[in-house]
This record gives sequence, structure tokens and C-alpha cells, in this order.
Amino acid sequence: MATRKRGKSTSRKEPERLPTHLDRAPRRDHAADRALFEQALERLGAEDVEKESPDAAQRAETERQARFAKRVTRGEIEPAASVDLHGLDRDQAAARLRRFLSAATGEAVLVIHGRGAGIVRAAALAELDRHPRVAEHVPAPRYLGGEGARLVRLRPNTGSRAVLGAKNNS
Repeated sequence: MATRKRGKSTSRKEPERLPTHLDRAPRRDHAADRALFEQALERLGAEDVEKESPDAAQRAETERQARFAKRVTRGEIEPAASVDLHGLDRDQAAARLRRFLSAATGEAVLVIHGRGAGIVRAAALAELDRHPRVAEHVPAPRYLGGEGARLVRLRPNTGSRAVLGAKNNS
């Protein structure tokens, strides 16, 4: 017959106790904290904080781009001008695109960057993203060059220094 050891059982563990200083910590009233936070937001006039989410802004931008692309494919918008960046290196393409965008007129223009290794395409996209006249840009429809071109909607020209400089030199 097997004998059983007397004493504490190894299968049952006692719950761990928190250090005594944590036992005495006052309990926080989270509902009161939340109410204070909401009052502060109201005083700041930030009641629309939850409404303005990055997802909503991104969704609005995507919808705006889709409307622009649809207008182009329906033939409602034709590019007023185009620039072809084939055969240029990255720096030459960026410089030519800057000059073109600063002097361009009309609502939309076409930027042809080609498919290739993507160096000129990357330079063109970077320039389009940071140029102040570019409201938005989308891949061109197939009949205008597809993935090898971008259709660009321009903001009205407000007399940037590049355009003024070009007029003064004439």
C-alpha cells in the first residue's frame, strides 16, 4: 500500500497576494474621469472629434478621385496639355515636370512617365504629391496611356513665383 505524505498539497496553489502598498491604493472612479474628459472636450469645442476620423478623410479623398476619374473616362474632361518624360533621368524629369505644372493652364493635364523600371515614375509621383498646383492625380484611363501616365487635376494658378519669373524674363 502506498503511503501518502502529510502537509501541503502540491497540486493546489494559493493565490498570489498583491504587495501591501497596492492593496491600499484608492480606487479610481473611471466614470467620473470620462465625464470630466467629455466636459473638457465640449469646452474646447471638439464635439466632432469622433466624426473626423482618418478613415473618413481617406474615404472622401478616394471618392473625389473616383469622381474625377469617371469624368475623364466619360470624356467630360480632356487634358489641356501633356508632358512626356520618356528618356529623362530622375532629376531632369522632376525639373521638367515642375516647370510644366507651374505654367500649365486648364483643369487637367496628362503626365506621361512610362512604365519602365519605375525610376521616372517614382520621381513624377513624388513631384505630383508635393507640387502646390496639383489638387489630385490618378492613373490615366487606358486610352490616354493607362499605367504609364497620370491624369492630374490642377488648382487654379495663383501667380506662383515660377510663373511670374517666366513672365518677367519674356
